[in-house]
Amino acid sequence: METRFREGVGTGEPFESASTRDLLGSVVRDTIHLLKKEAELAKVEVKESVRNQVSMLAGFVTAVVLGLVGMGVLAAALVLVLAEAMAPWLAAFAVGVALLGVAAWVGSSAKKKGFKNPFEKTQKSLKENVQWIQERIA
Repeated sequence: METRFREGVGTGEPFESASTRDLLGSVVRDTIHLLKKEAELAKVEVKESVRNQVSMLAGFVTAVVLGLVGMGVLAAALVLVLAEAMAPWLAAFAVGVALLGVAAWVGSSAKKKGFKNPFEKTQKSLKENVQWIQERIA
């Protein structure tokens, strides 16, 4: 069986010879420190997630605007077809189709920037910390 030593538990003695008060104080200090670090990690992940969501939202807004413009151009093409049934509608139709294609591409790339696995690092770290605390208490 492995004997663990910890410097700084009261007098710097091994766990086995430290007082209950020193051990509890050490556990409380370590737990508080651990919780602070977990909060910092969660804060960083929230900022990163918000940044990704803002980027995704900007992409979707761009896709919607281009889609609406494309629909407007296609509507103009339809009007030209009905009004004259001549070549100008073909140009408007081509521009409308191109804008809709760009809108689809922007929307697709924006979707890829969305949530993947929120708080993945925090969840993993919390599981490791719970296991570590359980080992120390046991």
